[in-house]
Amino acid sequence: MFRLSGFADEISSVLDEQVKTLKEAGLDFLEFRSVEGVNVLEMSDSQISGIKRVLSDNGIGVSAIGSPLGKSNIDEPQSQVLEKTKRILEIANMLETKYVRIFSFFMPDGSSPETHRAEVVDRLAAMTALAEKSERVLVHENERGIYGDTSARCKDFLLEINSPNLR
Repeated sequence: MFRLSGFADEISSVLDEQVKTLKEAGLDFLEFRSVEGVNVLEMSDSQISGIKRVLSDNGIGVSAIGSPLGKSNIDEPQSQVLEKTKRILEIANMLETKYVRIFSFFMPDGSSPETHRAEVVDRLAAMTALAEKSERVLVHENERGIYGDTSARCKDFLLEINSPNLR
């Protein structure tokens, strides 16, 4: 069975328009990223609860959280990364989804990715440990300029961390 899903915030920033268009298209899942220009990571519990209610009332589930985790510079303090990870995992729990999309950090211009390998692996491993505790799966998206923008580096950190909670 395949679950068709999409980023509804690319339809509209307004939740009601997102829901209407998803229903018209026959989709009953979305990858939740933002509403009204507010990223999921910046939302309060009450905002998440309200969104969950609207989605549930319309028979729409959340296939994954489209988080911005790891879409930041490698020099962002790790404590901040882990606090954001904890929060996004709470939100995933509230929205009843198992999957959270992440990235693997931007490196300074002109630097060799290999010089940042240990730091990237350490951060991803710590994030994955939190995902394991919350029974969620972090799903890496490759993007130009982040550490995992090549298949070889993705394979490397996936094998190094070796967890079913990082894919």
